[in-house]
Amino acid sequence: MSCIICIGLIAINVSCAKNINGDNELLMDIPVAFNEKSDDKISIMNYHDDIAHISVEKGPESFYVNGDEFYIVDSVNERIVIINGNRIIQIIETPFKKFGRIVDIVVDDSYNLLTLNDTFKVFVFDSTKENIIKEINLKSEDKSIMEKGESADYTVYYCSPEKIYSNNGKTVVSLSNGEEYYVGENGMLGLETHYEVSQTGRTAAIKLSSNNVLDILPLNENANICISTIIKKDNEDSIYITCLEVGDFTNGVQTKERTVRKYNGKDLAGIARIFRNDLFSPNKSHYVSQKGNLYQMVFSKDSLKVYKIFFKDLESLKVIN
Repeated sequence: MSCIICIGLIAINVSCAKNINGDNELLMDIPVAFNEKSDDKISIMNYHDDIAHISVEKGPESFYVNGDEFYIVDSVNERIVIINGNRIIQIIETPFKKFGRIVDIVVDDSYNLLTLNDTFKVFVFDSTKENIIKEINLKSEDKSIMEKGESADYTVYYCSPEKIYSNNGKTVVSLSNGEEYYVGENGMLGLETHYEVSQTGRTAAIKLSSNNVLDILPLNENANICISTIIKKDNEDSIYITCLEVGDFTNGVQTKERTVRKYNGKDLAGIARIFRNDLFSPNKSHYVSQKGNLYQMVFSKDSLKVYKIFFKDLESLKVIN
């Protein structure tokens, strides 16, 4: 598999199976089953039938790194797979009829596994990952969050759950409205963080509080920038932002660069390049741990890899301004 990495507006074709100038470390690498279900492999589906008008793109929706263990949401096979030493050590069956579409997972401080599905429900497994000790139906006093409609086949929530993480013993979920909420008593959601994002093309800004505005500038002066997600703060209160920077056309191809930026206060403390998954866009392809480590799940027709990606300063990235 190859990826296009842009330095400034120069596109460079590099192999995702190797470190890129020391920018990342390969932590896990396992074979996958492509376009088929499997008992002993994680599956990735990507096929199109123009005659039958069928298009399927499906694969692992999320992942989580816990020490030497890697938790993968194997959506096609309706299960969670735990991997250690590039081999599967445990399988947790999560049939769709009971668990719904799992969009994210996390292992909390008690080593319990939490799954978040797309209908505002959290399942909590004990430390053995064999027993469900709690089912939490998320609730909110804000009716707009829980507003839903009915399609022919399933319930549609207009504000959907996206991420779940554990922060100092507190469970936090982020929703598609850009807000983060802690899970309180009886599953009641309480506002955890609120950000206001404004974008003008060349620049963007995030209002963190009434007197704290973070300006986001493109790495290249000729590019436009788009904030795709605000990941969260780590234990040191650094904030992480995923950006897409779109540049000019070169030989008929528009240059694009995806980065995660780390800010300490208003200071840009580091930038990390992230890979693009072409076969399928998972709900969570990358995340930052509470310790400030950036992990990304990358897959091809042959393999699924997990990288630890390092933050670099502008000088070491050799960005052309």
